[in-house]
Amino acid sequence: MNARHLIFALCLSALIATTVAELPAQPAPTAENAQAAQTLPASPTSPTSPLPSPPATPEVPASTTKLTAPPQPPESALTTAPTQPNSTALPAEPTPAAKSTLAPGPVSTVETPTLGPQPSLIICTGLGGSSEYSESFAHWADNWRKAGAAGGAKITKLGENANSGEDLAKLQAALQSEPTATLEPLWLILIGHGTYDGREAKFNLRGADLTPATLSSWLAPFQRPVIVIATFSSSGAFLAPLSKPGRIILTATKSGSESNYSRLGQYLSEAIADLAADLDHDGQTSLLEAWISAARQTADFYKSEGRLATEHSLLDDNGDGHGTPADWYSGLQLVKKAADKAAPDGPRTSQIQLVPSATERAWPADLRAKRDALELEIVRLRNKKPDAPDDEYYVQLETILIQLAKLYRN
Repeated sequence: MNARHLIFALCLSALIATTVAELPAQPAPTAENAQAAQTLPASPTSPTSPLPSPPATPEVPASTTKLTAPPQPPESALTTAPTQPNSTALPAEPTPAAKSTLAPGPVSTVETPTLGPQPSLIICTGLGGSSEYSESFAHWADNWRKAGAAGGAKITKLGENANSGEDLAKLQAALQSEPTATLEPLWLILIGHGTYDGREAKFNLRGADLTPATLSSWLAPFQRPVIVIATFSSSGAFLAPLSKPGRIILTATKSGSESNYSRLGQYLSEAIADLAADLDHDGQTSLLEAWISAARQTADFYKSEGRLATEHSLLDDNGDGHGTPADWYSGLQLVKKAADKAAPDGPRTSQIQLVPSATERAWPADLRAKRDALELEIVRLRNKKPDAPDDEYYVQLETILIQLAKLYRN
């Protein structure tokens, strides 16, 4: 049973308990009713064939008719695929938490996104520098194109032509042509080489290069979910400047100083649509699953070659700009925590797929956004559990589960 199936089972239990509790109670018999029953005339019976009296119904103790609430679920039942705080472009539905130590965070006041017809996938391939690299980058880009087509995305490819001229202006134009406030995500895939001079990192394009500051300014208007996959060397320097709630930033390296050729891009382009990377067996490969698989294959490459690893991928999906390394995960289970108790990255990424399953496609975009927000509320609630009274924790958990159950029922 995967995490979402477990949440659904808990939602169903909570909804059943609530429905039973709302049923009208049967009125208890009064003394007047009992006396009236005794004075009713007996039904006439035949003198030649008297009917035997029916056996008396045994009295049922009152305690057996009392409805009791189901037991509270143990915390182990709440282990879901990690989700992250404040990472969705839509505010979560508020849960009642008056005078509570578990009060949800502030609600975003940004423009309400509208339903978009399909996700967008922009694949930008940078300068290869040699035929070997150019061929590899073209192959990775084609893997993303195929996955995007399978997922029904609107696809834009940049940098395919070695003589294409100013790729920077084309990338800016592609981003400016995209809707800024829809529920469908915008994927931006950056494939190629990067550089870092100790002060500023750059993604190498034909013509002028792309800097973190420039890309950050171009992404500023977007209120829709934004996913940036930076698979180039020195890409770690892009993570903090691009980090923001509602975004997922994935980099091939942990800093600008890791400036050697990066191999993560190959493995990630192969895993994004590969069901072999589907760790929770829900019929689709999430970006989190693809990243964990790609990072493991990258580490295995350096180990098998007996070489020192020169790239350490990071994921940021909670907007804090720190990032989480892939080796903090065992499967989909987070096994390490930050020393400063910072919220882990990964929960929001586990909800994102480029090639969704048939079941996932059946969810309308607006209901899917509400579902994802509620699931993230459960994760935030679980993170606060050690500092909150059990009664308060389970009351708020039940409130969220009932809202989720109603979404699944619809």
